[in-house]
Amino acid sequence: MQWLWRLRHSKTGRKGLALLMAIALVLFSLAGLFGLAAPAAAQGFTITPQQGPYTGGTPVTLQGDYFTGATAVEFGGTPAASFTVESGNALTAVAPAGTGAVFVTVTTPQGTSLPDALSVFTYAGAAPTGGGGGGGGAAAPPVTYNSGGASVQVGSAGGTVAAADDSLSLQVPSGAFSTNVQVVVSPLSGTQAPPPPGGFTAAAVWSVDTGGVEPAKPVTASFKYDPNALQGRNPARLGVYHYDPQTSQWTWVGGVANPATDTITVTLTHFSTYAVMANTTDFTDIAQAEWARGAVDTLLGADLVAGVAPGVFDPNQPMTRAEFVVFVDKVVGVRPGSPAGLPFTDVPPAAWYAPYVAAAYRAGIAAGVSTAAFDPSGPVSRQEAAVLLIRAMGYRHMGSPVGTLPAKPPTFTDQGGIAAWARTDVVRATEFGLIHGYPDRSFRPTASLTRAEGAMLAAGLLQDVELARHGILPE
Repeated sequence: MQWLWRLRHSKTGRKGLALLMAIALVLFSLAGLFGLAAPAAAQGFTITPQQGPYTGGTPVTLQGDYFTGATAVEFGGTPAASFTVESGNALTAVAPAGTGAVFVTVTTPQGTSLPDALSVFTYAGAAPTGGGGGGGGAAAPPVTYNSGGASVQVGSAGGTVAAADDSLSLQVPSGAFSTNVQVVVSPLSGTQAPPPPGGFTAAAVWSVDTGGVEPAKPVTASFKYDPNALQGRNPARLGVYHYDPQTSQWTWVGGVANPATDTITVTLTHFSTYAVMANTTDFTDIAQAEWARGAVDTLLGADLVAGVAPGVFDPNQPMTRAEFVVFVDKVVGVRPGSPAGLPFTDVPPAAWYAPYVAAAYRAGIAAGVSTAAFDPSGPVSRQEAAVLLIRAMGYRHMGSPVGTLPAKPPTFTDQGGIAAWARTDVVRATEFGLIHGYPDRSFRPTASLTRAEGAMLAAGLLQDVELARHGILPE
């Protein structure tokens, strides 16, 4: 797999790899056509029944659209005892006798609402909907579609879960599930969708529900997004985020955007609520390092970078050792750890960077400047950055570059100034394009990285991590 790394980081290979990425994204999309193909989209609308649970004979309020002139309401295929149209957006129906979890549908002159996760109604005494027993009620059909959502039964052989308009497609590999699992995907909007964090705009929000069953293998998801969320910004500002209802926090999980098709592809290891979000933070001073704008945009899309003040990035300011370690930790997925027991007396436990320094130290990525000092506020040098990048790759087990040296290592005019402890990793990092020398063939090992340069290095590492995640580079 060494050739892939050389392709990724050679001067001529980047364009070829960009084409490879585009081809891969097309293949992700085409895979859905040869899995469990979706039927043509039906004309329908989404409704949401009031949740109880309730018994038969209870009035249930339905929220939705196009209720005017409704001619039928059914609970799991059984007509409602009676119903009253309150308005174009509200209807009250008396539930018939029944058990378990069922889909509710409404027929109007505009068509029939199609069943999806939002239209599930649960009778009293039933198990919670989504994958547990239904208490003997009507089982969810193997495949159902609405204008945006889908409910598909996927077995051990894997398959495709595709919304009727292909606004979301899940490629479930063989062996991801050990038994049949009902996978329900539903678009969320309005009050159904958790609000995005400050500085972000949601371009698509989805619920992916399997009743608590998690895949044993990663699932490839392709989301269509609304490009208007970018407001003219770089599509690199986009990322896929997971919502944790326990903490009310969004967490970046990845994503490779394809602006030609307004889609973003990511691998998922957990099912929950996901959003495609655009980071709308703008730095007024990034023009001072225009060459780094794309890298900063990429890191903004992953929520990996912040300014030194609102609207200020300060690209030419030296990057500190603590700041660069935080960058590297976040990019390769090192989780913050407890600073308790750290040997560094200059890392206060309450410092914002302390959990990241602790995690990087224990992972073997970062070391101190001495046995008792880390120098968190000191500038990170170019040779220190090279060592951190190579160790981070080793932490991710990203292929052979960590264990091999090129046959003809690069030479620099100031090669003798590279510290002995950094020399091997500088060679590796430069050979694989993680860091570069200067046009005068110098490396300047002890020179400080600027914040713009640090962003460039972190964005390059992030790109490698994402390519590895999608199988285009070895991991």
